Amino acid sequence: MAGAGADGVAFDPHQTLASAFARESGTLSVIEFTGGKAVLIDTIKTKASACAIVSNERTGCVRMLCATLVSPALP
Repeated sequence: MAGAGADGVAFDPHQTLASAFARESGTLSVIEFTGGKAVLIDTIKTKASACAIVSNERTGCVRMLCATLVSPALP
């Protein structure tokens, strides 16, 4: 399952797949629901700054919002 501190999940009812991400560990886990059981399909390395996830039921795609934080330049 997604690493320590899972932060969000998206569910695709047509494919019976859930995608859960963990920002701190930078992982995305794909879970399939069949026969009343949850089965881990894969865990994928992602950018560690992911902060939101959404599943498009029409296309089957999962998108994650990530950010790269930089310090402002000092005068």
